[in-house]
Amino acid sequence: NTLMAAVEYEFSPDYITQESEESKPLTDEEKETLDKMCEAVGADRAMTIAHECKVRFVRGYAFEKKNGKWLQVATAEFEKLLQWRKEVDADTLLTRELPKSDLFMKAWPTCVAGVDRLGHPIIVERFADWDLDSLIKDFNDQDLTLLQARNLERVQAIKAKITEKTGRLTYKHCYVLDLNGLSSKLYSAKDQAKAIFHVAQYYYPETLYKMFLLNSPFLFRAIWKVASPMVHPITRDKMKILGGSYLDELKTHGIEADQLPPSIKGGTWKA
Repeated sequence: NTLMAAVEYEFSPDYITQESEESKPLTDEEKETLDKMCEAVGADRAMTIAHECKVRFVRGYAFEKKNGKWLQVATAEFEKLLQWRKEVDADTLLTRELPKSDLFMKAWPTCVAGVDRLGHPIIVERFADWDLDSLIKDFNDQDLTLLQARNLERVQAIKAKITEKTGRLTYKHCYVLDLNGLSSKLYSAKDQAKAIFHVAQYYYPETLYKMFLLNSPFLFRAIWKVASPMVHPITRDKMKILGGSYLDELKTHGIEADQLPPSIKGGTWKA
C-alpha cells in the first residue's frame, strides 16, 4: 500500500555529499517565532503537527519580516492548515481508502525517484502521461485536492525517512516535469491542473527546493521570458526552464542521471 511504499523507499546516504540550508539549526529568532506561533494556535493543537511542518511555516513566511508581519502571517496560515487537516482527516490519508485513487494514479502518474546531492527526493512527472480527459470527466476539485494531498503526504513520509537516516532535517524536494508533447489541450484542463498544483502551495508550503521544466518548447520559453518578471522572486529563483539537452544542466544542480527514471533519459531508477 501507499504507506508501505513510503516506508520502503530506499536511497544511499553516501550519495548525499552537501548540506542543505533547511538542515541547519533554527536561529534564535526562528525559535522565538515558532514558539509564539504554537502558543497562538494552542500548544495542544500544535503538538499534533510534525516539527518539520512547523519549521516550514516559520521559514516559509520569513519574507514577511520586512513588512513586520512574519509572525502574524505564519500564524494565520498555520491556523488554516490545522483546520484543513482536521476537516479532511489528513493524518489518515496514507492509510485509508480514497475513492478514485487508482483512477487518479493513471490520470496523473507521479514517480518519486532518487535524491539530489543535498538529499532532496526527486518527483518526476511527464505531460505526455497526463490523461486530461479523465481529469476533466472523472474528478471534482475535492477529489483532486485529497488525492494530491495523499501524494504529498507520501513524499513527506519519504523525507522523514531521509531525515532519520542522515540525521539532517530534510523537508524539501525537487520537482522535474517533462513538457515533451505540451499542447493547447492543457488549457481545457487548466482548472483541474490548478487544483492539483494549489495543494502544495496552500497546505505544504516551503516544500519545493527546485522545479525543472524539461523539453520546454520555444513558445513556452518565449512566454516565460515575458511573464517571469511578474512571478514572485522567491518562486522565480526556484524554477529552471531547460530544453532537450537537460541532463548535463541537471547535474550542475546536483541531480545525477542515475537518480532519474529511464522515461526521461535517466538511469535505471524504477518508479
